[in-house]
Amino acid sequence: MTVNNTGGETVNNVAPSSLTLGGTSSAALSTGPSPASANIAAGGSQTFSWTYTAGSAGTVNFAGNANGTGAVSNSPISSASTTSTDVTILAKNPLPEPILFPGVSIQQLTMVSSGASVIHDGKAITALEVAPGTQDILIEVKNKSFLTQIDVGVMLEGLPYGVSYTVGPQLKKVNAHNTVTFTVTLTISPEVPEGTYQIKTTTYSRKGPRDRIDLTLVIK
Repeated sequence: MTVNNTGGETVNNVAPSSLTLGGTSSAALSTGPSPASANIAAGGSQTFSWTYTAGSAGTVNFAGNANGTGAVSNSPISSASTTSTDVTILAKNPLPEPILFPGVSIQQLTMVSSGASVIHDGKAITALEVAPGTQDILIEVKNKSFLTQIDVGVMLEGLPYGVSYTVGPQLKKVNAHNTVTFTVTLTISPEVPEGTYQIKTTTYSRKGPRDRIDLTLVIK
């Protein structure tokens, strides 16, 4: 609120009134007015300020006046009440889900030896068939979020006894909307019985597991 002294004498102890709120929303007083009062010379002005905490979405306006005492006349002097323009309070828009919940997901799993796809576009389309010995597979992971993800990795869960794996490198950084590929080397002991096993392929980041795909592992 800016108070102008349009008279011919100084007005002392000018203080703003309590403000009346209008509009479709509300606001809660935090601090103010500042200053609490002031002496305003003839032809001078003084600005008083408040801090409010906005309420729900909508509009709010403030109405009030100022009062003081003439330095020469010693008479009370008051201004007319005026109302501010409407202040628009915007709704809180939640952050997009890809920001709140970083989305690293498995896109592809490919057999290096044959080039066959086991996972394609995030879906298992066939079994992972391996024989005793070593077998390299490639797992492609995509960062679907708007943020760079660090410490992204992959793992195989539920492997039968005698089947192990290594990942190189174990962890990677993935920029927003980019993909990275992990090389996974499976080692299958000759003592592992032939058969079908249910396993999971998982990708994770520092935030924890983010995507799991069920796979059928076939030992031939």
